[in-house]
Amino acid sequence: MGIIPKITCRNCQKQFSGLMNKCPHCGTRRVREPGRAPVTTASKSPGTAAAARLENNNKWQLLFGVIILCVILLAVVTLIIISSSGEPEGPPIESPTPPAFEETEPPPTETPEPTPIPTPPPQITSIEITYGGERIEEFAMGVNDPPLTLGRNIYPITEEVKGPEVIWKSSNESILTVENGVVSTAGEKGWVTVSATCGAVTATCKVLVW
Repeated sequence: MGIIPKITCRNCQKQFSGLMNKCPHCGTRRVREPGRAPVTTASKSPGTAAAARLENNNKWQLLFGVIILCVILLAVVTLIIISSSGEPEGPPIESPTPPAFEETEPPPTETPEPTPIPTPPPQITSIEITYGGERIEEFAMGVNDPPLTLGRNIYPITEEVKGPEVIWKSSNESILTVENGVVSTAGEKGWVTVSATCGAVTATCKVLVW
């Protein structure tokens, strides 16, 4: 072991001779350590009166700290209760007074328009039996001839009397039958009368079946 002590640099942690004032490696100046030990106060020594007084003061400080903490918590709880209770009720709101009733004249009553009376259809004055568009009063057909279709003209010819009901009849259905103006032989021969009735008027036509 050498006589000259080694110093460890506080910056680069390398050792150098104790005779040097700064580190030859990084140039950091050395700090000389104090030559005496630190003095211990009486309050740090256990069993002394100062240590007892320090311990008593610490207890009182802890007690005051707990009291202050309780006061703060009580104030916070009080504020929460007050805020949750809602705002104080204000003065009652007065409802608006309805306007005074003013008597007004009733609206005029609309007079309904009279219902138009429908014009009655013209009275049928006459009817005639036709075949091929021509008026006929008699005709002949064989007992084996196919059916014939008869027509009718109604007077006056207007929109209202174009399609009234016409009733067709045969005076002897064993010789000739008629339905909706279609005449058909029934097997016997002879004369037969075909009639077309519309309302109060009737037209006739004689038919010979041979």
